[in-house]
Amino acid sequence: MADQRGMPAGIQMSDATGWVASVLAGAALLVLAGALHAMTGIAALARPEIVEEDRVRVLLGADLTTVGWVHLVFGLLEVAAGVALLTGRLWARVMAIALASISTLANFLLVTVNPVWAVAVMSINLLVIYAVARHGSELEVERGT
Repeated sequence: MADQRGMPAGIQMSDATGWVASVLAGAALLVLAGALHAMTGIAALARPEIVEEDRVRVLLGADLTTVGWVHLVFGLLEVAAGVALLTGRLWARVMAIALASISTLANFLLVTVNPVWAVAVMSINLLVIYAVARHGSELEVERGT
């Protein structure tokens, strides 16, 4: 039997746009970036000899232990935000936008060090920011949270 809109029984119409997929992709990218940041932090803390400390000190003006802890904490926050973003929670959307903004700013400051990587990361971050800010609420509605 069909409903008033001609849909078969049991199938619901959705108002979500295709951008919901980009929000989900953004969540996956946040989890991936967070895991990479966390692994970088663990490497800097556990085996500092594999990281070029002189370059870190010149670029960031901080010792390797501080940089390692910052990477680890930032990475864990990204993983948490990415996983929570899959549920469409408001706090996860705010955190995802904030973390992507911080990452964009950091990569903008480091664009002279590695321009191709910095521009690629900034582009992905800007897509994530747009998708989450503009279409994140669609995910919340679709998930029913």
